[in-house]
Amino acid sequence: MSFRRVVFGVLGVGIFMLAYLATGNPDLAGALPGEALVSALGNDYLVLVVVAVLAAVITLFVTVSARNGARDHTTPPEAEQVTEVPLAGDIYDDLISNSPLWALTHREACDLAKQQLTATAVRVVQAERGCTQTTAKEQVARGTWTDDPFAARFLGSEAPPLEPEQWLTTAIRLETPTQRGARHAATELVARAGGDGHAA
Repeated sequence: MSFRRVVFGVLGVGIFMLAYLATGNPDLAGALPGEALVSALGNDYLVLVVVAVLAAVITLFVTVSARNGARDHTTPPEAEQVTEVPLAGDIYDDLISNSPLWALTHREACDLAKQQLTATAVRVVQAERGCTQTTAKEQVARGTWTDDPFAARFLGSEAPPLEPEQWLTTAIRLETPTQRGARHAATELVARAGGDGHAA
């Protein structure tokens, strides 16, 4: 509540109480400058009109102020910032195109690429073999969905481990097993979808 509303509210109540008490108290009524107002305005009805207008103005002011004061003037929240999320292709491209050191120091990106390729592999197996999602997940986890050992090991936690010579050829290519596995898995999925996938 603002200070002005309080002042005008008190003033309005004071005028009302003074007029009310004056009607029942001749001494108080005589102390008021009623005769002087009548003489100044020339008519006692004009005094009544002035008092009524004054009361109406005060009432209107208090009502409007209360209505405006009821509004919420809090500071609006800051606009929501849109966070950029890398697309699946961007993450995959970063994984296979960067150095082995990048793959070793960006485990979160590698894990995300693996999750996305795994989800794609499950859908491909379901569509190809007409099996349930549970069965497709089991085949991907065991590595039985493909004959490619690198793709199978990359997506399958239960797939057979890579042979020593496979580790050696991966190192010669200046790749990590994660990078080579991602590339082989993506190539295999593209081939299954009708593309010309080929991985070395």
